[in-house]
Amino acid sequence: MLKYFRFSLGLFAIITLMCSANLSSADVLASNFDSISGVNPFYGYNIFGTTPAADRDTYPRGIAIPIHVDSASVVESYELPLSKNVNYGPNASLFILKLFPDQNGMPAQDISTSLDTIAYNGDLPGLGSGGYTTQILESSTNPTLAPNTTYWLAILPAVDDSSVGWYYAREPYPYTMATYNYTTQQWTTQSTYAAAYRIHGQIIPEPASLILFGLPVLGLLKRRRNV
Repeated sequence: MLKYFRFSLGLFAIITLMCSANLSSADVLASNFDSISGVNPFYGYNIFGTTPAADRDTYPRGIAIPIHVDSASVVESYELPLSKNVNYGPNASLFILKLFPDQNGMPAQDISTSLDTIAYNGDLPGLGSGGYTTQILESSTNPTLAPNTTYWLAILPAVDDSSVGWYYAREPYPYTMATYNYTTQQWTTQSTYAAAYRIHGQIIPEPASLILFGLPVLGLLKRRRNV
């Protein structure tokens, strides 16, 4: 029995080391552009704050696009082509990026509930002064994503005078996305253009997944033997 225990422990250690080696470099978990040339440099979404009040429901107050993940993975960062409207306000660059679970084919309606939240406080280039730059935003929570699952990547204004531009990818039209209305506090979906994104992180190797889901079963079997 002791020999068997030592063999099992050694096997577990070997598999753990293999998994650690596989996690040494970042992977592209999901993307809709292969390079900078895959971004439309002229068009994108403008995401506005609530100023002026007369236009608060005319323009989108938040944009979300669906992200499909094929493998179990851990998010490390998000790569997005962004700019600001230099004529809108001194805080035009300020925005919040969120990762939402899917809820009946759209982002979770409660925007305070998200898997990841990043507040951007830098300074984006202006629409009329050089176009966009590709921003790398580090994850704040490193969420674990389930395989074959859809999530929603969203940008929301951080302050009233925000005006952030999120550029289109060269994706086929139409593409499902969602806009947020702060008055109704609801997401609505529509078919239009796709905003460009790339998500970096670590794909969880299959042995690690088996260990992760197998340990509770082993514990249950051990408990049954002891009963």
